[in-house]
Amino acid sequence: MHVKFSPGLLFVLSLAAAACGFQREITVQKYEMQGIVDLKFPVDKDVVVATASLKYPDIYFLQGNQIGMKLQYTGRFLKKPAEGWIDLHGALVYKPEKGEFYLSKVETVGFTTNKESRANKDKLQGTIESIVGTLIDEVPFHRLKQKDFKPSLAKLRLKNVRVDNESLILTMGL
Repeated sequence: MHVKFSPGLLFVLSLAAAACGFQREITVQKYEMQGIVDLKFPVDKDVVVATASLKYPDIYFLQGNQIGMKLQYTGRFLKKPAEGWIDLHGALVYKPEKGEFYLSKVETVGFTTNKESRANKDKLQGTIESIVGTLIDEVPFHRLKQKDFKPSLAKLRLKNVRVDNESLILTMGL
């Protein structure tokens, strides 16, 4: 038995498929994401009241689309040695024009400092947060491979993010 489809029926079927939307899951291992972020560090910054070196980023996954990152900072603040850790949480967002994922809505959830800087902890924290805030927009956490997707990357949207052990499962779609 031979079935023939009319061009009109094929057109309607293709419209229905497009309406359902293309969707694909991507699994990103923690070590892959860590490797991409590691390429951007260490970073040295000079501001009016401080010099800081940010290094040793440590990525960790939270629930939903939240990712955490701890960074060590060392340098000088108000002419005194300063060192410690800053712990950040942010939401993973997709920038289709670059085909890359970044953190947004970044919040500080932990901050430590050495004895010499404890008296000015709030000011130091504000300075380090400012430095990290300008830097975080430049640090991709993952890049899509164009060859893995037939449709244009610019049309894809991040539909969902979920954590599965040491992996992020990203659901991309039209």
